[in-house]
Amino acid sequence: MKKIFITSFITLAIICGGCKKILDTKPQDFLSPDTYFNKAADATAALNAAWQMLTKKEMYGGTYQFRYETTDDCYTNLSQNFPANLGIDAANSQYAVRWNYLYQTIQYINILLVNLPRVPMDETQRGIIRGEGLFLRGFLYYELVKEWGPVPLRLTPTADPNDVNLAGSPIKDIYAQVLKDLTEAEALVPTTASAMYGGAGYAAKTTVEAILARVCLSMAGFPLNDVSKYQDAKNWAQKVVDSHEHALNPDFTQVFINYAAGIIDKKESLWEIDFNYVASNSAASGYIGYLDGIRNSNVPFGNASGQYGVTRKLILSYGPYSANKDLRRDWTCTPWFWTGNVSTADLPANKTFFTSAQLYERYFAKFRLYYCPLPNAVSGQSPINWPMVRYSDVLLMLAEAENQLNGPTALAYSCINQVRERGWGKMLPGATNITEADEPAGLSKDAFQQEIQMERFRELAGEALRKQDLIRWGIFVSSIKGLLSDILDTTAPAETNRGTASGSAYFAVNALNKVSDRDLLWPMPASELQYNKLLVQNKGW
Repeated sequence: MKKIFITSFITLAIICGGCKKILDTKPQDFLSPDTYFNKAADATAALNAAWQMLTKKEMYGGTYQFRYETTDDCYTNLSQNFPANLGIDAANSQYAVRWNYLYQTIQYINILLVNLPRVPMDETQRGIIRGEGLFLRGFLYYELVKEWGPVPLRLTPTADPNDVNLAGSPIKDIYAQVLKDLTEAEALVPTTASAMYGGAGYAAKTTVEAILARVCLSMAGFPLNDVSKYQDAKNWAQKVVDSHEHALNPDFTQVFINYAAGIIDKKESLWEIDFNYVASNSAASGYIGYLDGIRNSNVPFGNASGQYGVTRKLILSYGPYSANKDLRRDWTCTPWFWTGNVSTADLPANKTFFTSAQLYERYFAKFRLYYCPLPNAVSGQSPINWPMVRYSDVLLMLAEAENQLNGPTALAYSCINQVRERGWGKMLPGATNITEADEPAGLSKDAFQQEIQMERFRELAGEALRKQDLIRWGIFVSSIKGLLSDILDTTAPAETNRGTASGSAYFAVNALNKVSDRDLLWPMPASELQYNKLLVQNKGW
């Protein structure tokens, strides 16, 4: 962290290379905060510097999601050098990369917040910028506390580059600060009616409310187990619903086609990380759809390395394999792979279907580069935006909080059934027998909670939310061990039997048998412990 604070103190560089579809983040440099914050544009540029940090690959550009956060829904078939491959030691540098970017972004925000009061500008705009800064800081500390636990809580800029010794704060204190920042932000930021807020723009009011619901659900579960937060989670999620600013896109597949095509749908997508738009030979900045896509080597068509596979557990969660009615399955877990040098998606000859026994061979395929404007002639990169919060997530959070408070009420059933009906295609024109997709009436509270857990599994698979869900529910280790048993199972019916643990599932098996309670948190980076003598390593590392 010492290097972070030296860099940020001496020169808070606006690192926003490239053009954004919504946010104006033109590169600017300034020597120090004392000489820089002289006009409103300076404050906006400083805010944009923090926002642009989110596009780093180890933040939300792809490697974090696909190499750090895989659980029992998807797995990476790479070597064991990444956090998703359980069993790597604390000295691995991958942990430090994300840690450093998170704290570097927080340092940018702290510099902005402490200097913002003296910037000559309209008071309403000052409040909005403060709200956006507080939102980002609160969200980033939420990311830190759920991934590392008791981390240092820095709320002001580090004026002395040598002032790096700071003990980790208790988890409950970090969450308290997260709630404080986010709650103040919610009162300051505009609604989605403002053109640059929500979707791929700055955080809108409903964006903040959705994240507050997510944070409160985390607090209600492990490790804090503060069940009083279920009421807060319900209240925040209900505010999103009651705003009437959001609705499910009737077509599940269109949600992800929109991300690829650069279409911003603020009704479905409350917050997405905005990447550079690829057209002709312009540069791209993300990995979404490249690391996780259907393997394809044709660069103009959108090449993908196919490093992210789905599990048999996920495939079978959508229903009986040969009689599945859930349209989400074959979009999320592609039943086919490209054949030859692909250039036209609609030609059947370019697709070869997996056999019914190849349930650990299939690619995760929500984000498909061939829906990007062609030619997508940038090897190994992608313009696809990353969804941070979708409306279906809000509905499922509301259903869960309501069920925990009052059991499976009509409200809880309504929320989960909306998601299920969309997943089964029951919101599409001409759909019949709408209630066929609904949960059965009369479920107990515990049974309904299990259905919520499975519905989040199906709806949000591969979107980097599953690990925290499993942790807060207290079932992370058991779920990973269960997946190991699934991979090694040779007694299942032939059509759904993986058969062996070789091939693409090898690294997954090699990692899963090492899971333990230590994996509920990541290790404090070795480089951080070297400088910060007050920081203590997490248990088990």
